[in-house]
Amino acid sequence: MDDQDSPGSFITLKTDIGERSFETYDELKEWYTKEANAWGWLQETIQKKHDATLADVWNRISSPLNRIRKFVDNFPTFSENPEELHKQKKGLQIEIHNSVEKGYTTTKSKEGIFILSLKGKSTSLIAGYALAFIKEIEVNTNSNAAIEGCYWGLQFRHGHAVESIAPNIRSLNLKIEEWERRLNKSLKSHLEERGTHESDLKELKDNFRKIIIESKNQCEESKSALELLLKESKAELDNIELVYDKKLALKSSVNYWINKRKHHQNVMTCMALLTLGIGTSTGAGFIWAAKSFLTEAAAQTPLWKLGVMLAISTFGIWMTRISSKIFISNLHLRTDADERVTMIQTYLALLREDNAINENERQLILQTLFRHSTSGIIKDEGPAGLYEMLAAHITKK
Repeated sequence: MDDQDSPGSFITLKTDIGERSFETYDELKEWYTKEANAWGWLQETIQKKHDATLADVWNRISSPLNRIRKFVDNFPTFSENPEELHKQKKGLQIEIHNSVEKGYTTTKSKEGIFILSLKGKSTSLIAGYALAFIKEIEVNTNSNAAIEGCYWGLQFRHGHAVESIAPNIRSLNLKIEEWERRLNKSLKSHLEERGTHESDLKELKDNFRKIIIESKNQCEESKSALELLLKESKAELDNIELVYDKKLALKSSVNYWINKRKHHQNVMTCMALLTLGIGTSTGAGFIWAAKSFLTEAAAQTPLWKLGVMLAISTFGIWMTRISSKIFISNLHLRTDADERVTMIQTYLALLREDNAINENERQLILQTLFRHSTSGIIKDEGPAGLYEMLAAHITKK
């Protein structure tokens, strides 16, 4: 890069809004002081909240400012040495140009005006995250401030916010002022060197008028484009808000059925172990009682021994059936809860896609999701023991 200083200027720097000429060393120093003070809040924010994203943003701004400060502070040491002064100026111009390429932002640029305005409306933290989003620095959205900052950055990038029209107009006005200042400077130099030339002056004025007209037209075109983008973005945000409201409405249902599925899973596991234990105990008790009590002939066996055998067989089988029914009931209820969770999540996924489901399909899905939940109890299909068999036989007679 080979920056050329404007005739009669102290130094010319290429910033993010174009070339900026400084007439004197004091003008450069004053400009640096204003820039450093304007961005000082960002450094204070980083000191309060150690965040890598904000540190990256601050580094892109502080590095060129530190280089300018170094030049300003050391200027008295080489101001009398033309060669060293030229070398230092070239070095400063190159570093500032490289910093602009890497994302250096001045307070008079569109981004700078927007961020400083946002800082006045919200907080320094939100403004810092917004600047990071605009500069395409990765933002960890783990806080409300980061999310809001990304939102404002998105508004600025796509021109959604009406307030973003003002920075565009102000930036164009600053550009016009810069052009006018250069024009006056060139005109003055031309008059001093070659006298007054009416034709050249007329041409310069005509060019200046054209620039003003083109700038105004550009402002109107930008305003129309921003208003169109604002309408489109509003429709998109309304759609996102609708999906979010529906998701929020079904979130409690998802949590309820997930907890219910876990509950039935736990009960099912316990009842499975209990059923195995009761069945094993009943079989073992029946074998033990058979060996202990039924050693005589059937006709000689005392009635109390037969009663013990009858109690073991009836009570054991009854308990086994009860526990197995509870196990099967919880199995059915767990499966039902799992199906409902899957259907709710599928329904939410379909909502994210435009025209994925129509109204009739949506009503069908909702009726299925919020249908009446059965108890899962299995009804008896036959007698559980001797007493039930006798009762059924007597009832039939």
